[in-house]
Amino acid sequence: MIQPPNAGPSRRGWHRLSDFGKCPMYGSYRHLLHLSPLKEPEARALGSLLHIGMMYRYLRLAGTSDVDPVEAMKDASARVAWVFDRARGIFAAYETKYPADAEPFRVLDVEREFEVRVGGYAQTLRLDLVVEWNGQVVD
Repeated sequence: MIQPPNAGPSRRGWHRLSDFGKCPMYGSYRHLLHLSPLKEPEARALGSLLHIGMMYRYLRLAGTSDVDPVEAMKDASARVAWVFDRARGIFAAYETKYPADAEPFRVLDVEREFEVRVGGYAQTLRLDLVVEWNGQVVD
């Protein structure tokens, strides 16, 4: 089955260890019981929405999606969509400063998750964007 694009954290990324280190109960609620707050803190919500917008901007540039980035942000979970107006303004400013048709690179991949095993423990990471720029692959 083809998975839809995902701009969220990787399955077993550093955030899990950070959350357990910050507070074992918080880590347990979030990652073992899969409980989430009804409303994410503003910075996390804003970052999540902007990641969604950027993911669809660059998927469009790669020619692999026709989803409108702003619509994708608006349709996000209510946990993060409560900051949509602010995110839309930041996204619009980014698009004005860096027009999609003037990007100096070619998009190779967007939001790809990788996994490595360290001491038997699976650790994952997600690369937001991989491009070819002046003949070099850059992530």
